[in-house]
Amino acid sequence: MERGRGPSRHGRSVGRPWQEISDYRGPSRTTSIHCRRPRRPSRTAMATARLIGADELDDLLDLYRMLNPDDPALAPGDVEGLWQEMMADDDLDIVVVEHDGRLVATCVLSVTKNLTRGARPFALVENVVTHEDYRGEGFGTQCVEAAVDRARARDCYKVMLLTGSEAGWKHEFYEGCGFDRDAKTGFTLDLT
Repeated sequence: MERGRGPSRHGRSVGRPWQEISDYRGPSRTTSIHCRRPRRPSRTAMATARLIGADELDDLLDLYRMLNPDDPALAPGDVEGLWQEMMADDDLDIVVVEHDGRLVATCVLSVTKNLTRGARPFALVENVVTHEDYRGEGFGTQCVEAAVDRARARDCYKVMLLTGSEAGWKHEFYEGCGFDRDAKTGFTLDLT
């Protein structure tokens, strides 16, 4: 099978441009999230946002080493069972951006069922990372936008995102993607 191609667990072709995977724009949407324009639109124009393929675990782990360089390195064989569970989980989407045959950005979208807000689910975006050689070119923006589009298509009433980073440029990036740092107060409890 061609890398990143074929039917996903949601019955859609994984390797197509995101706009074809998720084009829901329901009437209940009163706001939309728009990230800043990429600095080099010619490079991102050639990129494809899509769901990850089951055969791309190695590439994902390479990106995660850039996200958390102090974490112990994971070997694909050591996490194969977990990977298969994640790929089968209908409430978990790993969104990637592919450019020139390489994964250059990723994030995880986790959708949670809910009995408030008209029984509409909510979503959490986590593990946002762009390959070090491709940062500042709009690939991260494209990835986050695709995740938000995916949440919108699944009728989520909100998308949340937390960052543990103090870096101002990261905060500006998320705000540029429409996230509001003052809308909620976030708390975490480290269980390690």
